[in-house]
Parts: sequence; C-alpha cells; structure tokens
Amino acid sequence: MKIHWIKFSLPVLLFFLFSSCNAAKSLFSPQDSLERKDSSEMAFRGKIIDYSKTLLGSRYRSGGKTPKGFDCSGYTGYVYKQFDIKLGASSRNQATQGKKKSLKSLEPGDLLFFSSKGRIFHVAIFEKEEDGKFWMIHSATSLGVVRQDISNNNYWKKRLKFARDVISP
Repeated sequence: MKIHWIKFSLPVLLFFLFSSCNAAKSLFSPQDSLERKDSSEMAFRGKIIDYSKTLLGSRYRSGGKTPKGFDCSGYTGYVYKQFDIKLGASSRNQATQGKKKSLKSLEPGDLLFFSSKGRIFHVAIFEKEEDGKFWMIHSATSLGVVRQDISNNNYWKKRLKFARDVISP
C-alpha cells in the first residue's frame, strides 16, 4: 500500500513543485519589467514635452531649424534631435517615420500630421488631451512656436489626418 501511495504521490508532488516555480517566473518577472518600461517611456515622453515647451515663443522662419527661427518640421526635428531621435527634413519625410497610430490612442510626444488636397503640409507634437481639449505644440507661419487646442480650431481640426510614434522602439 505504501509503495502504491509513493508511486502516485511523487509524480503529483513534482508536477506541482515545478509548475508553481514556472508560474512564479511568468507572473512576476515580465510584468515588473513591462511596468518599468512603461513608466520610463512615459517619463521620456514627458521630458520631450517639457523641452518642446522651452521653445514656445520662438519665431517662425521658412526652412528654419534653430531657435532663431523654426518652420514646422525644423521645430520637430530640433526637439527630437536633443533626445537622439533623427527626423527627416520635411513634414512629408517625417510622415513616413515611426509607427502609424490611431488618433484615439495618442501619447505625449507623438507627431501629428496635417494635409490639404492629399498632401502632407504640416507637423506638430501632440502634448495631451485634457478636459476634451486636444493640445499640440508646433511652429505656425503667423505665430511661431505655440501651444494650441486643435478641438477649438476648425482650420487644424479638419486637416488633421494621422499620427506617428517615433519614440517607442
């Protein structure tokens, strides 16, 4: 009787011992690293937004790529260059970089692209959505580098076409 009990109990005991060890690894290790990655990426995105705001008030200059004057793609290129992210020279070039995103799942630092007659003509940095307002930071011809709410601006709202994530790997 004892031998029969040992033959049955030993495999069951070993099964639970090894399966619970594997379960502990899969439950905690990947989740912990995923949370660290998410929080560090969000902190990185926050730094990009904070830096982009330091340039508010810079004047507009066609073809400009420095704080002495920016066009839209010069501004985004300059901001991201400070964080070792190289962007193309024009809004059309930048519109091909990174991963395309739904406008419903934007994160701070995503790039927003605007078009007219089927051509990309403008790029901006998405800052945040708050209280139904959709904030972007960009360099506009008549304003220079400004922060604007797209949801209250028909000109930009009807021309917003898509977004891209150039931050996430």
